[in-house]
Amino acid sequence: MAELHTSDVKSPPPLPPLPKGGSYGVIPLTRDAAGFSAARNPDANGSNPLRTWFRSTVSALCYSVLYERCGDHGSDGDFPHNRTVAFVLDQHGRMPEYLRLPFAAVTLAFDASSVLRHGRCFHRLPHTARWKQIEAWRSAALAPCRDLIRFYESFVIFHWHSVQLERAGVESVGASEAH
Repeated sequence: MAELHTSDVKSPPPLPPLPKGGSYGVIPLTRDAAGFSAARNPDANGSNPLRTWFRSTVSALCYSVLYERCGDHGSDGDFPHNRTVAFVLDQHGRMPEYLRLPFAAVTLAFDASSVLRHGRCFHRLPHTARWKQIEAWRSAALAPCRDLIRFYESFVIFHWHSVQLERAGVESVGASEAH
């Protein structure tokens, strides 16, 4: 397999503005996908350096997990990898306040931890070095390290396979029972 670099990765598309009523469909959202409140953060266009750093780290994590666990599938022009990144960012944004900030902090610590070994952040490493770091954190003695990797891997794999089933035209169990 060819190496995957973050320079090859496009940023996930920004979420559209909230419609009247303040929700997307059934589930009300009051925060953007990274979990930052628009009311408390007037900089809604994504130029906040911490938000950019967080999104870059999540994107690199997602792409590495997709590459190793789900294979390298062609994008067919619609960037399904970016949809997966947006999904994971959205799940982080839906966390309760008391979990969202610690998860973001541990994610940024994960990104910065590669500086000691490689001289640059995780999201700027080639895929092979990123995957070694993911493997190291997956088997780390500290539970928060293992939990962080489990969180990202679970959501990435869940979303990727959901999208693949959707593309294959497989209905969900609930939808098929309704017919």
